[in-house]
Amino acid sequence: MISSTYPAFNSTENSLSADWASQVGRGKVDGASLVNIQGYNATMPSSFRAAWELANTTAYVFPSSSLTMTFSSSSAETLTMRVDGLDTSYVTKTAIVTFSASTSGTVTIGTADFFRINRMTITSGISAGNISAANGGVTYSYIGAGAGVSQASIYTVPAGYTFYLTRAQAFTTNNGAQFCTYRVYSQTLPSGVTTPQTVLTAPFTQFYSSTRVVPRGYVEKTDIQWQLMQSNPAPGSIQVEGTLIINTAA
Repeated sequence: MISSTYPAFNSTENSLSADWASQVGRGKVDGASLVNIQGYNATMPSSFRAAWELANTTAYVFPSSSLTMTFSSSSAETLTMRVDGLDTSYVTKTAIVTFSASTSGTVTIGTADFFRINRMTITSGISAGNISAANGGVTYSYIGAGAGVSQASIYTVPAGYTFYLTRAQAFTTNNGAQFCTYRVYSQTLPSGVTTPQTVLTAPFTQFYSSTRVVPRGYVEKTDIQWQLMQSNPAPGSIQVEGTLIINTAA
């Protein structure tokens, strides 16, 4: 017989002794929340682009103003989807979109106007087709058929918060004579003037990884794109992890 010496995790004492990162993941730290970002495209091109569903044909562009989004699918759908984003004051907002055996969604909670969309997530059902949020023929968020969540290496920091990056990883199938370049691109637009910054550029062949000893802070109202540029179009992905902390935290 094998006996376990691991402590039971059903007591208040054990749960409260967990490290700070675990407590954030459990939602037990006021004003702090985990941010996980995943971006992927099967044919990342030979120019710098965020890793997202349409990167092989389209560079991701942040809207210059709040837009009324049209939510649609390439197939008839019956599902519920949550949209997380920001308004023009960079304040977080959420909309719940329902598809009722149709190719077009109806917003049932919140509004369909967004200045930024950080993520779309299907909360009930499975998408038969590709779902997009678009305005004027430009797509701002996308969920591939069956994926369940948007996969884009983009993020905008809400007003009143700072995003602290702790880990970033990039992957590609290129190797040998082929290579990939990873770039972090940010911009601020709080006063109507776009201020861009290339935060980091790093070449690699198959795998890039960066773990911050001291988390890298991005201030409120900052747009961030984690990008790849491939010498040969190939599958590429980016994974980012960090903590969003309210600015009034001690």
